[in-house]
Amino acid sequence: MLEYVIKSGLCMLILFGFYRFLLEDENMPVFKRFYLLATVIISLILPFVTITYTIEAAPETANTLLFPVDNSVTSAAIPSATNWHKIAGFTGFGIYLCGVLFFSFRFIRNLFTISREISENEKKSEFPYIFVLLRRNLIPHSFLRYIFLGKSDFENNNISHAVLEHEKAHVDQKHSWDLLLIELLQVIFWFNPVFFELKKSIRLNHEFLADRKVLAGAVNPVEYSQLLFSYTSATHHNSLYSPFNNSLIKKRILMISKNFSSRRFLTRLGFLIPVLALCIFLFNNDIVAKPVHSNENSTDLPLNLFQQPSKIHIMIEGESISLNGKEIKLKNFGKELDKITNGLSAEEISEIDFNVQTRDTKDGLIDKLEEEFQNTRFAKITGMTLLPPPPPPAPKIGDMPPPPPPASAHEHMPPPPPPPAEHGGEVPPAPPAPAHPQHPPMPPARHDSLRKMAMKEQRMAEREQERMRDLEERYADNPELLEEKKQEFKERIQERRQEIQERMAEMQRHRQQMMEERQAMMRERQRMIQEHRREILEKRDSIRNNNYSDQ
Repeated sequence: MLEYVIKSGLCMLILFGFYRFLLEDENMPVFKRFYLLATVIISLILPFVTITYTIEAAPETANTLLFPVDNSVTSAAIPSATNWHKIAGFTGFGIYLCGVLFFSFRFIRNLFTISREISENEKKSEFPYIFVLLRRNLIPHSFLRYIFLGKSDFENNNISHAVLEHEKAHVDQKHSWDLLLIELLQVIFWFNPVFFELKKSIRLNHEFLADRKVLAGAVNPVEYSQLLFSYTSATHHNSLYSPFNNSLIKKRILMISKNFSSRRFLTRLGFLIPVLALCIFLFNNDIVAKPVHSNENSTDLPLNLFQQPSKIHIMIEGESISLNGKEIKLKNFGKELDKITNGLSAEEISEIDFNVQTRDTKDGLIDKLEEEFQNTRFAKITGMTLLPPPPPPAPKIGDMPPPPPPASAHEHMPPPPPPPAEHGGEVPPAPPAPAHPQHPPMPPARHDSLRKMAMKEQRMAEREQERMRDLEERYADNPELLEEKKQEFKERIQERRQEIQERMAEMQRHRQQMMEERQAMMRERQRMIQEHRREILEKRDSIRNNNYSDQ
């Protein structure tokens, strides 16, 4: 929004500056009227215009390959800080809204005042004009087809014929519509000071037009100039009126006596072309080059043969949502996401790198965005969600099982051996070693990554066959070029397979390292069991020796 305001204001400033310095003094009021109105319209529309031009795309072969990409969703919770630019934005919007309310009130009040004067006073019709006779002395003025006059002056014929013709000229040339348009736009763009100056120039040019029509009716210019001086006063008028005694009388009289020079006017008008070109170049929305692919002697492969999978990055900050760096509204989120996946197959969509980040999100925004996301083609194919599901809640204290009772010291002691026989009985055998604890079997190796890679490799092989058939169909008329393309294609495929094999070998080495570490842990555990058994045997021998000594 700020960029639009700046572009629109600068464009209006340049076009109006050209008028003020080169065209205002020219005796061409009809052209100047349309130029001033065009200045307003161009300044408001040009920042929305996107200019495109076509260029011939250079032949090139795609050098990007499809590699498997693990889709991941990340949520970045960044500590919030005082967001001063949001505070400034709210403050600026509040000031702007106050200005809109003020100028809206003024605009409506002026219309109401005119409507009340029309309804409460006597009217005389002289098609297509309607004279509104007010019960007070006033300067003649007009609005739409109404001409406001003092009742006593009108009945006593004290109003000059030239004055009436001047106001009729305002009605005939529909100057009130120009003022209504400018006043309405000023309600929205009240902060732009160029609007105020431009409105003054439009009103002054209306007087030039009306004066020109009066002088075309065989009115003496000198007498008409004296008549203008007689009506000069500081009387305040409604901003929608076209009063006869508009200010800047000196400029009006000079314009009456000025001769028109077509050479000077065309010379100054010639400078308008580079000014318009500068405005179009600087203040348009964007200039986009649209490539055009030539079919003659084309040797480039289809772009989608080696196109790298696209990325989808979603950033949610506060109430704003951005998709791949472009800020969008919540209601348009699904449509914009579907535009990215439009034309892609289900396999290509499953390979898109999907990433989500959140920062100071508003309550309920994620849930609404999740509803929009689940209706998209991407979510239906991949089965993903914007954010991972929350972890299950912790069990309540009352639902947790009680801890086991502490084991006594005697539970881990082996029972004492029976006393030996009195007549040299056999020594009782040593107690059996404690049974080895049953260890859970080793979990199966994680084949998920290898399985996924194998599946993707299979899909790639199928696509390779399809692409090879496309090459054969495309270059069937040129066997040499077909063989060259096949060789390039095979080299790329070989490089890709070599890279995949290296990645698989690295995963195998990682798996082997994990197996060796587990075996080392098992050996260490076995050693600890043996030491524990040895300690039990030594304790048993010690107890047995003590029993012998007591006997």
